[in-house]
Amino acid sequence: MNNKLSSSFYFAATLLLCALMFSCGERGPMFEQIPAEVSGVHFTNTVLENDTFNILEDEFMYNGGGVGIADFNQDGLQDLYFAGNLVANKLYLNKGNFHFEDVTEASGTASGDVWSSGVSVVDINGDQLPDIYLSATHDKAPQRRRNKLYINQGNDPSGVPRFVDQAEAYGLADTSYTTHAAFFDYDLDGDLDVYLLIDQMLLKRSSTIERIKSDGSSLTTDKLLRNDGIPASLGGDGKGFTDVSREAGILLEGFGLGVAIFDVNQDHYPDIYVSNDFITNDVLYVNQQDGTFVNEIERYMQHQSYSSMGNDVADINQDGLPDLMTLDMLPNTNQREKQMMNQSRYLFYDLLERKDYQMQYVRNCLQLNRGDGFSEVGQLAGVSATDWSWSVLMTDYDNDGLTDIFISNGFPRDVTDQDFSDFRSDVKGRFSSTETVLSQIPEVKIHNFFYRNLGNLRFEDVSEAWGIEQPSFSNGAAYGDLDNDGDLDLVVNNINDSAFIYRNQARQQQPGSHYLRLKLKGPPLNTQGLGSKIWLKVGEKSYYWEHSSYRGYISTMEPFIHFGLGMASQVEELRLRWPDGKENRLKELAVDQVLEIDYDKAVLVEPTDTVEQPPLFVRVDSSSGLNFRHSESIFQDFGVQVLLPHKLSQEGPGMAVYDLNQDGRQDLLIGNGRMHAARIFLQQPAGNFISLELADTSDTEDMGIGVFDVNGDSVPDVYVASGSSEFAAHSAHYQDRLFFNQGAGKLQQAEAALPEVPISSSTVNAADFDRDGDLDVFVGGRMVPQSYPMPERSMLLRNEQGHFSDATAEVCPELMKLGMVTAALWTDFNRDGWVDLLVVGEWMPITFFENQQGRLVRTTPPLTLDHPLNKGKARKLKPGQSRGWWNSITSGDFDLDGDVDYLLGNQGLNNRFKVSLEHPLKVYAKDFDKNGSVDHIIAAYRQGNYYPIHLRNDFIRQLNHMRRRFFKYADYAQATLTDIFTEEELAGAYYAEAAMMESMYMENREGVFVLHPLPTAVQFAPVYGMVVQDFNGDRFPDALLVGNRFGTETFSGRHDASLGNVLLGDGQGHFRALNPRQSGMRIDGDAKSAAWLPMSGGNYYLLVAQNNDSLLVFEPRQSVPGGRLHAGPLDYGCLITYKNGKQEMRELPYGSGYLSQQARQVLLDPSEVEKIQIWDYAGNARTITPERVSPHAQLP
Repeated sequence: MNNKLSSSFYFAATLLLCALMFSCGERGPMFEQIPAEVSGVHFTNTVLENDTFNILEDEFMYNGGGVGIADFNQDGLQDLYFAGNLVANKLYLNKGNFHFEDVTEASGTASGDVWSSGVSVVDINGDQLPDIYLSATHDKAPQRRRNKLYINQGNDPSGVPRFVDQAEAYGLADTSYTTHAAFFDYDLDGDLDVYLLIDQMLLKRSSTIERIKSDGSSLTTDKLLRNDGIPASLGGDGKGFTDVSREAGILLEGFGLGVAIFDVNQDHYPDIYVSNDFITNDVLYVNQQDGTFVNEIERYMQHQSYSSMGNDVADINQDGLPDLMTLDMLPNTNQREKQMMNQSRYLFYDLLERKDYQMQYVRNCLQLNRGDGFSEVGQLAGVSATDWSWSVLMTDYDNDGLTDIFISNGFPRDVTDQDFSDFRSDVKGRFSSTETVLSQIPEVKIHNFFYRNLGNLRFEDVSEAWGIEQPSFSNGAAYGDLDNDGDLDLVVNNINDSAFIYRNQARQQQPGSHYLRLKLKGPPLNTQGLGSKIWLKVGEKSYYWEHSSYRGYISTMEPFIHFGLGMASQVEELRLRWPDGKENRLKELAVDQVLEIDYDKAVLVEPTDTVEQPPLFVRVDSSSGLNFRHSESIFQDFGVQVLLPHKLSQEGPGMAVYDLNQDGRQDLLIGNGRMHAARIFLQQPAGNFISLELADTSDTEDMGIGVFDVNGDSVPDVYVASGSSEFAAHSAHYQDRLFFNQGAGKLQQAEAALPEVPISSSTVNAADFDRDGDLDVFVGGRMVPQSYPMPERSMLLRNEQGHFSDATAEVCPELMKLGMVTAALWTDFNRDGWVDLLVVGEWMPITFFENQQGRLVRTTPPLTLDHPLNKGKARKLKPGQSRGWWNSITSGDFDLDGDVDYLLGNQGLNNRFKVSLEHPLKVYAKDFDKNGSVDHIIAAYRQGNYYPIHLRNDFIRQLNHMRRRFFKYADYAQATLTDIFTEEELAGAYYAEAAMMESMYMENREGVFVLHPLPTAVQFAPVYGMVVQDFNGDRFPDALLVGNRFGTETFSGRHDASLGNVLLGDGQGHFRALNPRQSGMRIDGDAKSAAWLPMSGGNYYLLVAQNNDSLLVFEPRQSVPGGRLHAGPLDYGCLITYKNGKQEMRELPYGSGYLSQQARQVLLDPSEVEKIQIWDYAGNARTITPERVSPHAQLP
């Protein structure tokens, strides 16, 4: 066999073997690490310690170096440039097939005289050749931290590009400890300006919390330099770069580690996001379109990473909006987490807030752009903990059309280890040699992370599966297509190890997945088209990208724009918008190509009025006359029970809507915090309100409020539940209150009308459960104060001619120790005409009480879970498996089948508790230390076992005797639940669990109840207030869900990702969540109760009460057509039969959602109604015709 034939045979055989392996599913990892011996890239960022140069003396010494990818010699292959700290930088030319040649010396780019940090590749002079701007930092000598600008002079005769440092001439030889630089056209004048990220190690950082310096005086304030043209000394007619930081408003201090350029508000002006290390807040400089910037981070984001490192921007959910991710240092294992973190710091965070810092937490933050603000969803997405992380790069690595995430991490000396901190602070550590102290510091050498995007904000850790499993100290990283095969390869700069070169084999392993790559040929002074925006339309999918090469951490990506397209065979439409507003629009593009788009072919597109649908609602707080701010008397719950997951003293306010003064107009009563009066708002004929205080001499915290006729005088009275945890159990401060209406809305507190049962209450729900013609009351017991999580008793109060007696033991003894009740609903769930009771709460299952002719009996109707992850297979639940941290419940006939379905508000999924039916969250409570108070421990399933969720110092503060058992953090970090407590110690402990955290739609299928998770946006945060109504006029019931929880322990941080959710129903039990821009409702506070308030003019208000904040009021943008049915005092609900044959059941409960009573009216369009059947609590039915409906008609 000749050589040529032999080669062909073996090549064909190899292809066949590869095809067989891939088809059989035996393919290797998607990324192949190319050894240095093969690639020729022998670069190691070596940083070695000694007695005077070490982490004890220099905490920035391991911040690492960046990477730059560009075609420096213009041969069509992407080359590599590495920044070294104590070693020379290196330039490698790509010779093809992952072989590289070191041309550093010949190119003149070694730069061994400075501590190099960031690599910024840019064509600064418009000659179509990539130049290198090198950020220098760290060294105390100014000349060794002078930034360099290597101008590409073109290739020498041997094909090596030559560079000359012209930073001085351009005005870019800055010595301000520059971490990185990002070039962009902030003033849209056609040339590239530059933002310098500064991270100066101060000789002494203050040990106290000081207010952020905002006057530009700090040594750690970043810089903005305006491009004023190529300087005359280099043949131009300009003067290089001018520092315009102060006049542009770049004034805030920080320790900058990451910078992202993107258009946060879609006004086509570039904005700047800066990740700042340590306590300094991140900054979002929003471009004011006049050359100035304003920090608006609190306008857009609720919280941020504590020690922010690198960042990146990409559209991760294909909604056409740029999302942002910042990195921190939270470990991803129980052991590392417990050794790094010591305790929650409530007082510290309280001080931060009082010093005007925004909330910041030790974890990665994935900020999802909602159109009008961001929701931080890193925990929901599963990407919040990746240890000591540096670079995040978000792009499509497997070409499946979804944006994936790469994260580099590692640190040679883990100075955050708590056992080391203890050693260093004690006598032995203070008097030990430097060598001894250094020997006590562990290292953080773990693998980098890859997360594959599964869609719907779910990410899967595929680090090992994709071949990223070698432990390293990795810092800067960059991606680019190094072999021109249509997928993105990866380059990583490592400390004390060779750089990683990863070949991406997605194209070979998944040939059915396609791509489109764009090469922009920009205008003369922005040849790479930085700042351009690209939109693709591919089938039903849309893609969006903002072009900036400076991403992740101190690195520059390839200059191409890469889109993975999945199985799509064509791009229907491409729209590219250049920074000056000109556009290229192309259609019907082939996939799997590199497409060059030329600015010279772009045209200026005249702005047109957007066809975007106006929002459904308009905020009308100031004009409504409903001026109210809830005032919370701050109580330190964590000072009593250190291990609480959240405070129980700030769970109000509640509110109720009813016609208090019987003038035919609906009024509002809203509760307040302890030592602050509840308020009454009486609606006037013109739609304004008169505000009155509810006269109340008791020192109590208002919770649920019920408004109904108690004493049979046809005038509504007021029941107010007393709650919180600020007093000891059974304190008189927890006695509920009843107010009789004296007429015209004047309320007087009733004496001796309620039994003396001082419990910390939550919800108040009235109904005539015993059919005796008056309204009785269920009162939910929220907690045994200061004894979390012990169940409090709930009460069933029987109305006896205007006085209430405790009928709990007689009617439903199971209520005596039901649990930590948060919400309840009187509802006829079995359609037998007797109103039943549904109850939910914290650590409680969805609990059904069937009304058996005046007695409530706990039942367990069939309950199944229909979860998308189960792929259409509903799972039958065992009794108790629906236990969760439920907050609220309301009803509606969402599938229009004539029976009642339910919405249930839960904790949501955006938290650190990854619970499942198989591995629920567990809590044990007992007086473990025998000091007379209840102690509890919460345990979560992690890495194959149950571990306490609490940090060691918090745990020991609660159970001081455990200090002897877990003297070191490492001991506690390894301790499972069974290591901490013996069987004898756990004997007799109260036990509860939570296996379900998602908020749900519970469908009623003729007595079988099916749980469906609500849309992902609802799972961002706890859900509290609920309102069911037809918001968009399509005659299908919709819902408003509000929530958040600010009173959390500070390690987890606030649950604040909800911006309010308007869910549009389709009449078949499906919901579509609107973003705030579509709904017109941004509700980002600590929202609790919610209600709808009919207005006399025919429209209505949606009301949202917030803890320690103002009442929000929204009005439909368009007036509501149709009429209203006004329920009578003892009417339970109605069945509406529409002319199209559909039937809708509507209940009219006294109390629903969370601490809320809705207006007992029905909005409907009589022209679409055939008939209406109305039921009362006695089971009587009557029928009316639609012509009886009008805006002010009473039910006959």
